[in-house]
Amino acid sequence: MEKNNNTLLLACFIEKQELEKTLKIIKTKFDIFGDKLFVLSDKNNNDKLIITFNIVNKSIKFNKDISNIINLHRKKETKTLYTVNGLNAAIIEETGKSPADHTYKLNWEKYKDCILIEKNGELTKIETKLESIESVIPHE
Repeated sequence: MEKNNNTLLLACFIEKQELEKTLKIIKTKFDIFGDKLFVLSDKNNNDKLIITFNIVNKSIKFNKDISNIINLHRKKETKTLYTVNGLNAAIIEETGKSPADHTYKLNWEKYKDCILIEKNGELTKIETKLESIESVIPHE
């Protein structure tokens, strides 16, 4: 599938028991690019799941039906997902220097199959495993 510059990669953080309800909401509320939702598990917390999906970037309106959604970026080679703040926190952690040096080349292998976010000024690294790929188009 080609990258579309008018798309955003989103991630929704949920409890495992919310999966079916959340998938249904995402499928009805968003214009999913690529017709796939990726369900990841948090390797360190079996009750937590992360649903990632690409949406067509029109005027996005989040609503109260679904919370805990963030915009992510992706390093394809290492299957690393990250926020800009998470990337900056990783650079600061590796270099020991703040603010982040944007010319620094991050060791992406160190973050393979992870999501990098910044929480309270610190890097949070969530190790993930692919649980399933859900199709937006119903099977016939």
